[in-house]
Amino acid sequence: MSSRFAIAFVGVVACAAASNAADPSYTKDIKPFVEKYCLECHNGKQAKSGYNFETVALMLKKGKKGAGVVPESPEKSVIVLTMTGGGKVMPPKKFGKKPTADEIDVVKAWIKAGAKDDSATDAPPIKKDPPMLQIAPGVGGAPPKIVILPPGK
Repeated sequence: MSSRFAIAFVGVVACAAASNAADPSYTKDIKPFVEKYCLECHNGKQAKSGYNFETVALMLKKGKKGAGVVPESPEKSVIVLTMTGGGKVMPPKKFGKKPTADEIDVVKAWIKAGAKDDSATDAPPIKKDPPMLQIAPGVGGAPPKIVILPPGK
């Protein structure tokens, strides 16, 4: 009996791990999608209908028809609604490029998984050592100079 439980438990854990591993990445999947289909009109300079999709934090904010992205609720997310016929169709026909059903499914899966922002994990690490200041003596009667040394020197 306990071996059956152990096997079932391992199966559940393995399925959960596989599910998490399959979650779309903002950096790898969503950001390129948004750059291709959305940013021409929904950016910091031109946030049509109040939507700026330059970052995940901005996508979560409300625009004219609600939040662009509602974590765990693709059916409430304006970005999905407009691509699937639940509102004004986006991107507009005049742009010619339309997302495929598979691309839209990836966006839905990312939102369903919580719309996590993994962009910070791709950023270079922040150096914690501040630059050092050193005073170099003046030469030939010149005043001393302040020299900035890079971290770790």
